[in-house]
Amino acid sequence: FPPYLLKPLTGSLKEFSRGKNPTTNFQFGEQISLAPAVCSELLSPALIRQRSKSAEIIVAMGSAGIFRGNHQVIKELLAIARMRSAENQKPLVLAANQGLSYALNADGSIAKIAPGGGALILTGSVVTNGRRSLYNQWGYWPILLVSVLGLAAIWKSNNHVA
Repeated sequence: FPPYLLKPLTGSLKEFSRGKNPTTNFQFGEQISLAPAVCSELLSPALIRQRSKSAEIIVAMGSAGIFRGNHQVIKELLAIARMRSAENQKPLVLAANQGLSYALNADGSIAKIAPGGGALILTGSVVTNGRRSLYNQWGYWPILLVSVLGLAAIWKSNNHVA
């Protein structure tokens, strides 16, 4: 779980604790459901997959302040967000108090990005598509099945050679 990976950077885990209630999606009007992701939750593919199953948009809040504005970390967080968006086929909007704020299309491409530094307001639009990716529907099962079948084929071909 990411907070334990961050312990060497922060020196403490007292800032990280599990809430009493699970996070639920937010309903925006009658047609748009938002899947929230806060801080390091965006680093967890299974968590984002679970929340985005019944949502149209993934909405994340974060900060690169813990990394002291390290540009490489900020670029990596953008790459991770793009992956979460593409693997779930959902637009993603991230608001950061330090680092970059951006809106991503469902294919992970950047729709709008605000340059870091200072207080800014990012305005733009993303298009919901109502689709779910294979990963969003089935999770890891297809890749596990293909992996097992591939290993079985390799094992079988090695046994025929001997």
